[in-house]
Amino acid sequence: MPAAAYVSIDEGSDRKMATVQRTIDSETVEQSEVAVTLPYIATYVVTTQTAVALSAANSHVFQLLGSESHRVLLRRLEVFQKADAAADTRIEFELVRVDTAGTSGTALTPVPTDEVDDATTAEGMTLPSSKGDEGDSLGFRTGTVLAEPATAGHDHVLLLDYYSISSKPPTIAAGGTTGIVLKSITTDADATVHVVATFEEVDWA
Repeated sequence: MPAAAYVSIDEGSDRKMATVQRTIDSETVEQSEVAVTLPYIATYVVTTQTAVALSAANSHVFQLLGSESHRVLLRRLEVFQKADAAADTRIEFELVRVDTAGTSGTALTPVPTDEVDDATTAEGMTLPSSKGDEGDSLGFRTGTVLAEPATAGHDHVLLLDYYSISSKPPTIAAGGTTGIVLKSITTDADATVHVVATFEEVDWA
């Protein structure tokens, strides 16, 4: 266990800092008092406008391309079933980085959750016919599409949630030339899905 450390602060005569005094390793220290407030980081949502087919193996069902000037943090990725599947089928998905942008798909424009935030240069796309060059895999997942999803009370086909204070989420470097895709490895002839992605933009490394 690392030794406790502290920093002496000369508070001056005007400005004051709220602290709580404690004793750690026989040293009297002042621990900062922190007020938890609303998040200030710009957050965006990008969603498919038309349903996306799962009929072709190894398709890039959804692509999120990074911002030109900020790092993009993927916070949540949701896949909902739209059209009935030909049969109850488990679909194997992979979240994978792309080192180049896929093109010739259906373009999607992210929108800020707070309308006062600037527009982002990050871009979404579904089913690019010219797929980006795949890089590192960020893991495999499976989700089930159903022949009668409404009857079964089906909700998410897939839910990836990266809201955690203890680990970094999947992150796309600034530059606008790389991204992350959701790849469907296996297929169903009839099922279609909607995809919703939530991400943040930050300007630090």
